[in-house]
Amino acid sequence: STPHISLHALSSLVVPVTFQIYGFIHQTHVTVLIDSGSTHSFIQPLVAKFLSLALHDMSLLWVMVGNGSILECQQRCADIPLILHGHSFTVTLHLLPISDADIVLGID
Repeated sequence: STPHISLHALSSLVVPVTFQIYGFIHQTHVTVLIDSGSTHSFIQPLVAKFLSLALHDMSLLWVMVGNGSILECQQRCADIPLILHGHSFTVTLHLLPISDADIVLGID
């Protein structure tokens, strides 16, 4: 199936399937939208650059957004340490131009 990110995540609407929290990557404060309607986890390209995260090229990933549009994703950041409310997670984040939240955590 085609990976997708919900329209709520792209527009930063907080609805019952999403909630926004704050976290840290490399001791830098980030805004995280947790979205059970997204199949993958995403990061804004500018945030990845600001954090100096290592970018890895990958096979083209077509991401369907909530309004039916398709966006291309060709890079990801693997094994990123993310701290949420004192709990440490290691996540893979796909670069996608999202707005408001720095990161969208999907159900992956």
